[in-house]
Amino acid sequence: MKSLTAFTLFLAIASSLIACSSNKTTSNRNISESQLGVSTKVETGIVLSVKTINLKGSNDKKSYGNVGVSVGTGGNAGLYGTVDVATIGRFFSSIDKPTTAQEIIIKKENGDTVAITQATKAQFKKGDKIKVLLRSGKSVVIH
Repeated sequence: MKSLTAFTLFLAIASSLIACSSNKTTSNRNISESQLGVSTKVETGIVLSVKTINLKGSNDKKSYGNVGVSVGTGGNAGLYGTVDVATIGRFFSSIDKPTTAQEIIIKKENGDTVAITQATKAQFKKGDKIKVLLRSGKSVVIH
């Protein structure tokens, strides 16, 4: 019975180690199915500088609505108002959209210097060794 318990414990530890090691190769990048099998040119380089850029969104449109306060003679008070549907739509559509991007200046191994601006959660800094993925006229910088 002790050997069965020890064997079960061994299997549990081994499987968790295998699961952890396999997760290290998983990328945080997401691609669409249309990009599967499409050739991507890869270049390497070093980050020379990084600048944060504010993204101008379509949420800069004016909102049309009003809010008011009503106090009745019987002591009843209330808050009332309206908000147009477009304002609500812009609010919900912007929840997951990035508000900033990084302008990354890169010195490629072939000597060329390029600037690539991208919205990303990854933080790049001067001196980082990076890869530039080029596909269909667009570039993406990754670590």
